Amino acid sequence: MVARAPPVVSVQPINLRNATGDVGVTKPSIKDKQAWRYPGGKIVRADSKEINGRKYTDHRDGEARRKIESNFFITLNTNRTVNNISPADDAMAREACRLALNDLSQDDLMCGYFKFGPKSEHYRDDKFEDVIQKVEWQASVEVGEKLERLHCHIWLTVHHYSQVQVNMPVMQNMFKRLYNANAPSTMQARRRPYISVKLLPTSDWAMIMKQYIHKGMMAENDPSHTAVFPHATTV
Repeated sequence: MVARAPPVVSVQPINLRNATGDVGVTKPSIKDKQAWRYPGGKIVRADSKEINGRKYTDHRDGEARRKIESNFFITLNTNRTVNNISPADDAMAREACRLALNDLSQDDLMCGYFKFGPKSEHYRDDKFEDVIQKVEWQASVEVGEKLERLHCHIWLTVHHYSQVQVNMPVMQNMFKRLYNANAPSTMQARRRPYISVKLLPTSDWAMIMKQYIHKGMMAENDPSHTAVFPHATTV
């Protein structure tokens, strides 16, 4: 058998009373600042609360915005099969997908299908050019092995100072319009293309999960975090 170190299990202490003996008065949770989401437990922020002349703060603490990495795996399906069409139309339809994806990767269209503040209205009026720092885009055009439907996959990584979501109906409509502009008549999308958007872990997900567990150990060993909880919590 493989030699293993003894397991370490951390239990956050629970105290129903605060320092004065009152019941139900809570201290801030160790989770509040969420520093465990960042390498070394140091929160990475924008250089200033002001970006391009506009004020942007974090809704948790009023400090400069936190840097976030969001990874989206997007599937767009034309719902059209390449069965019984000419090789020329097949090639033209695939090229139409490629051209549509190229257009969707550009800032002037991307800002149209990004939605800010899905969880907090604090971010709802963010400006794309202010809070989006960098975008990484990888895409492919494929034909399904069984149904032979023409579809696309996109891995979209967004580095930003906001809360970002993909507005699926808007992206669907954009893709249909861009695809149909170059697709042959035999492969035109007659209805709204199928779309799936999955939020994937960050590139440093393993490190983040380890730090999430370690934060419990910090709470156990640091008297300032031997906090007051109104009830037991689970993670």
